[in-house]
Amino acid sequence: MSTFDLPKVEKSSFPLFPKDAANPEKELLEAWETFFIGLLRGYVEVNVRADLNAETKFSLRLRFNRPGLPPGIWVTPASVIAWDFVLQGIKEAERNNDLELSEAIDTASVPIVLAAQVSESTVTEQKMITEGPETGRMTYSTVKRISQIMPEQEFVKKTAELGFINIGVTGKGNATKILLFVEQPDSKNLQPSFSLVTSALALDRKNPGTASGASYLDAMKAELVRITEAKRQGTYKGGFRLKDIDIPCDAKGYMTVNFIGSVQRIGSFLAMFPAVSFYECFDEEHLKACASAALDPKQAMKLDPAVAYSKTLNTRIFADMICLAGPFEATDFDFYPTPLTIPTPFSMLKENLMGIEIHANAIQNILDRKFLRPAEQSMTLVLLVLGTILLGFLLDFMSPGIGAVLMLASCGGMFLLAFHSYHAWGQLMAISPCLISFPITWVATVLTNYFRQRAKANTTKAMFARFVSKDVVQYMLEHPDLVRPGGQKVEMTVFFSDVAGFTSISEALTPEELVVLLNEYLGTMTDILFKYGGTLDKFIGDAVMAFWNFPKGQPDHAVRACLCALEMQATITELQKGWAKRGLPKVAARCGMNTAHVVVGYMGSIKAQMNFTCMGDGVNLASRLEGANKEYGTMMMISDATYQQAKERVTVRFLDFLAVKGKKEPVKVHELVCEKGKEPPWWSELSGLYDTGIKLHLDRKWDEAITTFEEVLARWPDDGPSKTYIGRCQEYKTNPPPENWDGSYHLTHK
Repeated sequence: MSTFDLPKVEKSSFPLFPKDAANPEKELLEAWETFFIGLLRGYVEVNVRADLNAETKFSLRLRFNRPGLPPGIWVTPASVIAWDFVLQGIKEAERNNDLELSEAIDTASVPIVLAAQVSESTVTEQKMITEGPETGRMTYSTVKRISQIMPEQEFVKKTAELGFINIGVTGKGNATKILLFVEQPDSKNLQPSFSLVTSALALDRKNPGTASGASYLDAMKAELVRITEAKRQGTYKGGFRLKDIDIPCDAKGYMTVNFIGSVQRIGSFLAMFPAVSFYECFDEEHLKACASAALDPKQAMKLDPAVAYSKTLNTRIFADMICLAGPFEATDFDFYPTPLTIPTPFSMLKENLMGIEIHANAIQNILDRKFLRPAEQSMTLVLLVLGTILLGFLLDFMSPGIGAVLMLASCGGMFLLAFHSYHAWGQLMAISPCLISFPITWVATVLTNYFRQRAKANTTKAMFARFVSKDVVQYMLEHPDLVRPGGQKVEMTVFFSDVAGFTSISEALTPEELVVLLNEYLGTMTDILFKYGGTLDKFIGDAVMAFWNFPKGQPDHAVRACLCALEMQATITELQKGWAKRGLPKVAARCGMNTAHVVVGYMGSIKAQMNFTCMGDGVNLASRLEGANKEYGTMMMISDATYQQAKERVTVRFLDFLAVKGKKEPVKVHELVCEKGKEPPWWSELSGLYDTGIKLHLDRKWDEAITTFEEVLARWPDDGPSKTYIGRCQEYKTNPPPENWDGSYHLTHK
């Protein structure tokens, strides 16, 4: 049984007092004696049994006793008594109790509301086809049936009003709405809900003697007639006007309940609706039995009948209040999860609310005129569109992390706006579209910026790749923090190539023809360089500088450099055929390679211009080896350091111990001949004679060495190294080297 506050009329305060003619304003609660003494002292007895069809049958009995109130108890009557239980199931054995109950309702001095209920069920109907080719076939269809569960007719008196107790439950089982009216299945007339009729009666008790009889109850009935006609015409869109109160509801009559509390305590706050048990009010014998069984003296004192009556039957609980009587046992299956009980970190109540508590909240909403209305869809649309556009605009200038913070802050702002809308304006703002749109906007912006930056990076990479190596561009993009003067020491194979006789070639061609020739040559050489993973350092006129093993690590960098040089020479040979047909001069290129630890990085001015290049003694040696090819009539020269790392893949022949400018110690150098396994048939014979000549040269046997090299030239007249050594041996015959000569040759030109 739940009660809640109406604006009170001044009444005498507690404590209880005896009957006294000097206090006529203190009325004996006749309604309690005639109605509740018989009704509320009753108890419900439920029997459950199963029949042969395995269907469960329930039988329900109400028992009543009339011991009367304790002598001398006087209280002020309630404003309205509403019974949240459908009074059905009269039995002949209990006929006297039913008559007493009917009499109590009929003679009550306060308005009584009895409960009714609308029930929906789905049944399957079968029908036989009697005409046509399918005659005799059974068809099945699902039909929704609506029925009304009404109290027994003998309880429905002139003093009692009927109210339907149906509660609106969502698809997830949450009770968020309550019906203001229901439609009768046959007549289609509308009947008021339990909450609506109770509110109308309470308002009439609060405001008696209204002009021209325009009571809230009459206004309610007139509004129901108006809505009935509007529904028949299809013009009803929602809303219910109870005299001077506009109650928001949808076209089906559902009003969203603004939950304010229950009979449960919330933290340190008292329960919103005081509640007492029937036995605490009227069952003296039960109270005494419980007090005797209690072990705790304090608990026994609370169960003393005088204390129980003092707590329950007083003006603070019942005087001029609405009294709702109904079940509170879980076995009645009249309990629902509500917004107050949905399990979240902010849940206010742990237990579901009983149906009577939901009705109490709805009635309080009507009395206080504090309703929940859905916010205008235009407001939600404006927030969604403007919020999404503004958020997307701001996110475009932010990093993903900062953007995520802004997005979460925007979602939090929507929660605060919805909170303020709920408490300040009584509006339910639909923020779900924004809570979905904002994260999607963030994800879309992040992806858009990613692909935009990727496209920009690819464009930048492609643009710069025309000037520097793609690997260098990628390195710059991946390590922008390293784009500053400085470098690191790395073992690399450095490559230099140069066009032989470029000066004479340039003199023989017009500038336009020279540009075409150089572009064709350099473009082809660059393609081969990139094919073998080389990094293009720069073009120096007709010369090409490149290196391997940075920025990408390449353990076989020496092999890659040698194979690249071999393919370049083979490609130049093919290009020469085409140039000859076009009347262009013959172009030949020499190259030099060295493997060493050098410094690689950004060189130059951070304010003006920087180049990504490598520097060091090893770089200078590679450049010297390219120029030293002139001395020996060769096209490809590599240092011994390069050969030692590539000897498993390439074939070379020893050239000399070169003492180049800038190096104290002579460097052993080789001519790069071909890839191992691809030697020409005569290579073994030539290399044997050549190696013999080199040995004789190192042993200072000049004449024998000259004879051997001449033998090589007799068979291979274009062998450049043999020509070089013949000239050198002839010079040594005239000017022999010193006694401590180590076989090296001092190169005096680049």
